Order: sequence, then structure tokens, then C-alpha cells
Amino acid sequence: MRRWTGRNYAGVVNVFASGNLQYGSVTYPACHSKTIAVGATDSLDHKWRYSQYGDDLDVVAPSGALDYRGDIWTLDQMGAAGENDGTDDCLAQDADYLCSFGGTSAAAPQVAGIITMVMLRRPDLIGNPDRVRRIIRLSSEREQYGVYDTLRVNNQVGWGRVNADRALLSVTHGDCNNDGLIDIDDIVYLISYVCSGGPEPVPHYENGNVNCRDEDPSVDIDDIVYLVNYVYGGGPEPPDCFFY
Repeated sequence: MRRWTGRNYAGVVNVFASGNLQYGSVTYPACHSKTIAVGATDSLDHKWRYSQYGDDLDVVAPSGALDYRGDIWTLDQMGAAGENDGTDDCLAQDADYLCSFGGTSAAAPQVAGIITMVMLRRPDLIGNPDRVRRIIRLSSEREQYGVYDTLRVNNQVGWGRVNADRALLSVTHGDCNNDGLIDIDDIVYLISYVCSGGPEPVPHYENGNVNCRDEDPSVDIDDIVYLVNYVYGGGPEPPDCFFY
């Protein structure tokens, strides 16, 4: 097991399943303050009864529709050597896969996958696990639980159910043409949209909300000024933004 030592825990973002004991609190190592503890929800975003919860829970992710024995597909050992030996519910010709993955063990890898996509899109976040953990938390879906800001929902689901699209969007404000860079082309794109009726920022309108003003989330001249100041004036970079 990795020891929690080294330079900023070696810059690693640690993700662990919360555990599968009904009524139990989040287990170690998921309960460690430097991890992302992941619980499990069903297809309707309800916490599974077995999913361990509490103050240490960060987020939840879907884990199929069949309780402990889920219906999520995953890779398996090849042929009969794996969990699926050809007699599982999966088709016999799919013995290299498992179609009944479930529990919090099936939820946690989805969060790791989202983190990978975020880091591929923003390599500068590699080595900054605290910021990545904040991004995962605050980009989660919470409206279905009756929370409409960035507050933690409750001990049952943490900050909410993870959302890959929102996580990526939260770190791409200012990249108005969605080419992976923030430069003069984005300034021209945003000026065209705000002043000349050009196309909306892509892949989402909110990419143009460069200054992330939650009290006024519209895309306007203030965002152009912010972007120009960042690209040419040494101003602050567009912040991670969690208003959609």
C-alpha cells in the first residue's frame, strides 16, 4: 500500500471506493483526507444501501442497477481464467469481459477516468491533487438532491454524483474555440460572438464566461477584457468555474 509520504504525495490523485458494508462509515484508505472517497448510486442517482458514507465521502458514481452484482461492463482476464468463465450472464463469446461489475469498486474507476480526461485536457493540473480533488467535488451534479450551489450535499452522496462533462467544462473557460489553447484566436472568437453575432463559444456557451461571475454568468465585454488582460497583460488565468 502506498505510504502517504513524499513530495505532495508524489502529486498523485488517490481515488478509493468507500466500501460495501451497509450502514458503515467510509473505510480506510478512502477515509484518508488526501483521497477522493467514492460511493455508489443506482441508475436513478439514489445511494445504494450498501454504499458506505459519512463525513469522509467526497462523491458518488453510478454502479449499475442490480445491487451488489451490478450491470457495468469491464475488462476481465482472458478466456476462462477471469471472473467470467463463459458461464456468467454475459454472452459466452464475451468471456474477456465482465458484464456484472458492481459495488463501490465499480464506481471508483469512473472517477479515476474523469480525472484522466481532465488531466489530458489540462496537463498543468498534473501534480496538483488538491486542485483536482476540488474540481471533481464542485463539478458534481447536485441539483437532483435539491442543492443548487457548490455546497456539499450531505453525508449520503458527498458533493454529489460525478459528471465528466461538467468537470471538463470547469477547467476550459476562456478556450472559446475549444482547440486546447487560450490565445489570440480565442479573443477574436469571443469578440466576434459578443460584438458581431458570431458563433457561440464551443463546446458550451459557458466557455465564454471567462471571469466566472456567478452573479452575472452572461458572456459579455467584461469577459473579453479579462481574456485580453490574461493573454497580453499578465493578468490572472481564467478560474476553475462551477456555474453552468
